[in-house]
Amino acid sequence: MTAAQFEFRIRELVEGHPTLAMIAAALLATRVTLRREFNASEKRLRVMARSDTRARLLMKTPGVGTIASLVYVAADRQKDRAGTP
Repeated sequence: MTAAQFEFRIRELVEGHPTLAMIAAALLATRVTLRREFNASEKRLRVMARSDTRARLLMKTPGVGTIASLVYVAADRQKDRAGTP
């Protein structure tokens, strides 16, 4: 189901129920905003991971994605700053 189909179906279900229609409209608007912000954040993280050699290498491992690789690299850098062997 696409986003447009989902929204259409929700509006269809609350049709004739003014209170539910108002609540659904607010939730659908929030959903659009959250989706846009999530996609923008994910894109920025992918750019960060692709620009880091270690993160790129880690992402070649099955099951290791953008966030996991960036967290590992950040923790490793923190360890280096602390001077821990």
